[in-house]
Amino acid sequence: MAERFVTRSSSTMKPASRRSELIRLIKNVVPHASSLPYPENCVPLHSEEGLELLEGSIGNFEKLAECFVPQGPLQCAVTSITIGLNVCRRPGSPKISVHQLQEELRAELRPAHPFFSVSLAEIGELAERYAMAQRVYASETDCDTFRMLAIETLEAGGSVIVNFKRSSLGYASPFAGHCSPLGAYNPGTDEFLVMDVAQRSFQPVWVSAELLFKGMCTIEKPRDESAVGVKSRGFILIDPYGASPLAPTVAACKTSDRSSPWGAFHLASLRQAVH
Repeated sequence: MAERFVTRSSSTMKPASRRSELIRLIKNVVPHASSLPYPENCVPLHSEEGLELLEGSIGNFEKLAECFVPQGPLQCAVTSITIGLNVCRRPGSPKISVHQLQEELRAELRPAHPFFSVSLAEIGELAERYAMAQRVYASETDCDTFRMLAIETLEAGGSVIVNFKRSSLGYASPFAGHCSPLGAYNPGTDEFLVMDVAQRSFQPVWVSAELLFKGMCTIEKPRDESAVGVKSRGFILIDPYGASPLAPTVAACKTSDRSSPWGAFHLASLRQAVH
């Protein structure tokens, strides 16, 4: 694995000042990269190749990196939603905290253990209380639609949270499922940057759209170990504050709370591709 970045000056490269800023942000979100593993079939963000993919990408990596926080035990979902909501909040408004959302879930779900997992439905409903978010089950769509929705959301400055099975992406991990926000998309390689919130365990990596969708198109593991999972994993889309609202198209589109820090959203048009 490449651990050093090289700041090069070339007409084909981004300005050196932006490259230096990206390197700084990468080191902030992956402070211990040299000791962290990653799937062999993926490109780590903390590498020369990973940096070059980022330079040619679509998305708002800089803002996500500024809002990035690592997860606590079994907090990948609530941490990912926290990051996503903070990326999309009104400029100047206070950031929401992982603790705030975690305690809101605890009061609602009343889990038997202090550390607990949540389903895509539960974390999606939580996001919808704060923003015009939309959860999509992978089993109800396809890879092409996922790619289109994710790219459009990232281009608009919004957030995409993915819920996938670790082993399907090549991870050696005792945990079945995981959530993380997407940091960018590189159209040249058709890869998404998965900003792994398990900062102490794994690096952010570039994952092909097809492999990522395969990981989402798996059955989630219920919190109750005696229960049988029936729903697939999937993804959540959140639009940024101030996005121009478009005409509603389907009943699944919920009215946004215009008094919230996240304001009006334009996800309504995207719902047509899912339903």
